[in-house]
Amino acid sequence: CICDTDSCACQSAGTHQPGSEGATGGCHILLAEDYLTNQQVAHMHLTSAGYTVEVADNGIEAVERFGQDTYDLILMDLEMPHMDGFEATKAIRRLETEQQPSRLPIPIIALTAHALKGQEEKCLQYGMNDFITKPLRRHQLLSMVSKWLNGAEMGPHHIISRDLPEDAAMESDSTSPEPPIDWSTALEEFLGEQDLLHQVIDGFETMVKKQIKIITDALDGGDAETVRLEAHAIKGGVSNIAAHPLSRIALKLEQMGAPGDLNDGKATLQELIAEVDRLVMFVKNKEYCVN
Repeated sequence: CICDTDSCACQSAGTHQPGSEGATGGCHILLAEDYLTNQQVAHMHLTSAGYTVEVADNGIEAVERFGQDTYDLILMDLEMPHMDGFEATKAIRRLETEQQPSRLPIPIIALTAHALKGQEEKCLQYGMNDFITKPLRRHQLLSMVSKWLNGAEMGPHHIISRDLPEDAAMESDSTSPEPPIDWSTALEEFLGEQDLLHQVIDGFETMVKKQIKIITDALDGGDAETVRLEAHAIKGGVSNIAAHPLSRIALKLEQMGAPGDLNDGKATLQELIAEVDRLVMFVKNKEYCVN
C-alpha cells in the first residue's frame, strides 16, 4: 500500500483499519477490467478521489499483479477474456491462504452489468465481498470503495446484502426522440471535464468499430457466444457514458446471442451501427459548438 498521509485508512492488503470517511491517502487499488471505456471511467473516478490505480486487462493479469504487488482493494469485472472474475478471485484467495495466512483477505468487489440476484450468491461462493452493477456511477463506486477501505466488517466470504439497482436506462417510455447520450448526466459524472469525456467517447468509437467487424464475422459464422460477449461489452461501456439508446440496442443483440437465436441479428447490428453513427455525430457537434 502507498500511504503518504497519516489519515490513510489503508495499512496493507487485507489489514486495512478504520479511518475517516473521506481519507484515501494514496490507497492502492487493482482494477481488473477488460473494456477500455470502463477502464477509463473507473480510473477517472478513483484517481480524482485520490486513489492510486493499476489496471489488469484480464483475470490472469489480475492474479499475476496481486502476486507481485500489494493492494488495498480489488475491483473485479466478472466477464473477462482468458480468465473471468470468478476464477481470478478463487486464485487470489488461494494465494492468500498459501502466502499470507496471517492477514485478513483483501476486499474484492465484483463489477458486472447483470443486475441479477443470483450473481450475488455466486460472488459469495467464489470469495468476493460485495457487488456493484454497471453503469459505474461516481458516487456509488466511491461510496463502496470507501466503505471497504474504512473498516467494513468482513471475513473471507462475507457479502453485504442489499437490493440490486434496477437499470432504468434499459427501458424508455418516451415517445419523443431521445438524444443518443444524456450529455448533462455524462458531463456531471466526468466532473465537468468535457475534454476528458470527448477523449473517452473517441476511444469508444475506435473500439466499437473493431467490435462491429467481430460481430459481423460472428453472425456470418453463426457464433452466438461471440455475438453475446461483444454486445455485452458494448452495453456496459456505453452505459457508463449515459448513451442509453445504444445500450438498449446492444442489450437486444446480447439477448439474441444468449439462446443462440441470431435470426434478427444482422438487422439489429444495423440498428447498432446507425446508433453509433448518431452518437458520434452528436458528440462531434458538441465539440464543434464548444470550440
